[in-house]
Order: sequence, then structure tokens, then C-alpha cells
Amino acid sequence: MVNRILLIPLILLSGELAAQNGTNSGLLEANLTLTPGFMIHRPVTNIYLHGYLEYFPENKISIRGDGFFHTGNQGQPSAITQNHSLLFGGVYHFCKGNLDPFFGLQQGLQFTRSNLAPSAEFRAESSPPAPVISGFTGLKYYVHPNFHLFASLRYLKALHFSPGFGMIAMDEIRISAGLSLQVDTKK
Repeated sequence: MVNRILLIPLILLSGELAAQNGTNSGLLEANLTLTPGFMIHRPVTNIYLHGYLEYFPENKISIRGDGFFHTGNQGQPSAITQNHSLLFGGVYHFCKGNLDPFFGLQQGLQFTRSNLAPSAEFRAESSPPAPVISGFTGLKYYVHPNFHLFASLRYLKALHFSPGFGMIAMDEIRISAGLSLQVDTKK
């Protein structure tokens, strides 16, 4: 018990050191986590394997690429059987000690497949890649020079084209949280 009590201040102290360098230029961050996505127009919760890679060319500005691999869904049966996304964009960071509130905008492509087939002449097949835009916000807490905790909330605006049904709104709110690794590339 005493060891745990002594370990907490050491982690917080190392977090203070990480926070001083946490959003400096040259920092590279990576993450892989499970993310739920809540469809806006239907009662379906999608589950994604979410990974991102983020690089800080400047102190408060970063460029970030996100990938979402659709692993399935919960709730009512979904007409969408595949819903992968690749996104790229910029992020602005408000550094406050160990805390780093941030917001970002990204654009990218969404790769969807539905099982909708209105008649025998149409087969359920993949839609061509569709443009997607996403805004997100979140908070990072630097606890060590090599990792930090994070939580983020994202809104995705996308459409799926289905032969025979036309456009289907794929708007979704995704929530991510976890532990991210980071490396200072300029050391």
C-alpha cells in the first residue's frame, strides 16, 4: 500500500515533465483503441478499431491521421455491414500544465457496404469511397514522458450510396478513450 502511495506522486511529477514537452514540435503520438459510434439517424451502435498517428510540427499545432475499422454493431440489425474511414487533418492544442484540451477538423474517405437489395436485379455491394468530414474535441492528460491518457468526442458527416435506395445518411458520433504512446523525435 505504501508503495502505491509513493508511486502516485512520481507518476504525477513525471507527467509534469511530460506536459512541458508534451505539445512541443517534434512530438509523435500513436494510439490503437476500441471506439463505439452512435448513428444519428438509426438506433445502431457501431464498434470500431480506431488508430491514429499525430505529429506536432509546431508547439500547439499538429497534423493527424485517423483510421477506423468497422468490427460490427450492437442494437438493431444494421443495413450497413462495412463502414471503414480514413481521415486526415489538423488539430489545435490549448496546453494547460499536464492537461491538453484540443479540437480538430479532418476530411477523408469512407468505405461502406450495405446488405440492402431492393430487388433481384440489384445486389448488395460496396459503395464507391465517399467523402467524409469530421470535427472532434477532446482532452489529453500527460502522465509520463512516453505516454498520456486521452478522451475525445467526434462527429462524422458522411453518406452511403445504395443502388435502388439512393443516398443514406451515415452521420455518427464516436467516442474514443485510452492510453497513447508518444516519442519526442527531436531529442
